[in-house]
Amino acid sequence: MDEPIDFLRQPGEPDSSVSNGFANPLDLFNYASPSAWINTAIVELTGFDAFGYFTEWVSGDWAAMWKFGDAMANLADCM
Repeated sequence: MDEPIDFLRQPGEPDSSVSNGFANPLDLFNYASPSAWINTAIVELTGFDAFGYFTEWVSGDWAAMWKFGDAMANLADCM
């Protein structure tokens, strides 16, 4: 039997890709979206991702939520 405390470890980093390495069919819409073209131009000219900033501001820090879920899974394994 393993020691329960061995299951208490730091949560991992979230996957940087929403599609987890698979092709994302929603990316096709970016090729037809003028707003995606404008945002790409702004990012290339200024280095500031306006859509990414606004999305994070509205929806919150999803990386922290992912880490919380991982920490809860580790705690469940410990219990």
